[in-house]
Amino acid sequence: MSSFLSQPGALRVAPRPTLSLTEGLESAASPAPEPEKPYLARLVLLVPAEVISFYMMLKAAAVNFLPWFGLICLALVILVRVKATAADGKPEWMGVGISTVSFGLWLYATGGSLPWIPAPTDEGIISVLVGVWTFLVPYYYTGTPSVKTNV
Repeated sequence: MSSFLSQPGALRVAPRPTLSLTEGLESAASPAPEPEKPYLARLVLLVPAEVISFYMMLKAAAVNFLPWFGLICLALVILVRVKATAADGKPEWMGVGISTVSFGLWLYATGGSLPWIPAPTDEGIISVLVGVWTFLVPYYYTGTPSVKTNV
């Protein structure tokens, strides 16, 4: 069984790149492009669940001796998402950025923080930000268009 990280573009929001045929092959048909993913699929792909679960598993122990644990997990989000969104060696950078911000918002919503950004004094602010971010981003972001490559 292979890891999802070994599958090219496993967490891409955009459809996987389609292959075009080389010139001179008139009789073969070009494959149909993959359709745009629905809203809920994009929402799931933009939430860095793999690092969120890692953070929650170690949070109680790690924050006591490792105050920068949230920052370490933020770096893990970036590393995992760059690898898991890469198709043809090119990461889906907007998806990586959105997942990074999503983790940061989630971190603050669960009582965590990052060293350079203090937690808001009013807890309602982070709740509103999480709600607006979670609703709007997958609605508007449909992925970075894939570039066609020749076979």
